[in-house]
Amino acid sequence: QTHQCARSPADTLYEGLRVTLVDGTKIIVPRTDETIAKYHLGSGRTGDAYFPQIHAGGFLDLVTGTFADVNFEHGVPAERQMVFEHAQGAKEPTLYVGDAGQNGMFHVYRMMQTGHHLLMALKMGDLAEQFRKSGRRSARVQVVLTRAQLKDHPEHAHLAGSSFTVRLIRTYGTTKLR
Repeated sequence: QTHQCARSPADTLYEGLRVTLVDGTKIIVPRTDETIAKYHLGSGRTGDAYFPQIHAGGFLDLVTGTFADVNFEHGVPAERQMVFEHAQGAKEPTLYVGDAGQNGMFHVYRMMQTGHHLLMALKMGDLAEQFRKSGRRSARVQVVLTRAQLKDHPEHAHLAGSSFTVRLIRTYGTTKLR
């Protein structure tokens, strides 16, 4: 509600896009019968296997400086799914700025299907390594989805072989792509 009041049609946008910063974190909640029933127990991957945990995603509108949305889910949906669902409901053209938690070519492909834009760190893989070695500041690259990239999404296995174009950029002041 605060965010809705802070927004205005006269908001200055970046290149016609609303800029939304996204990040997520896991939150351990008290162990009660109610929280265990709702959220189950933790994954154990972060040393909290005995406590229920939720995943919280925050969407900060850079223009207004307010949180456009905060989403709480149980562990597995994680940042990528929350951002994708947020983008599906966004009515204005938006540039989502994410950290390495947004990484993954399937996520990039899905975000492209929403009509919004995604700026994120590319942390590893052949694509990142080739670009690092090129020394270039910017490059458009054709990406083809592989079965390996879709292994965690068997319902989308039919998308293997789909191609799309991304732009890789290197920020000023860095000698490595981050």
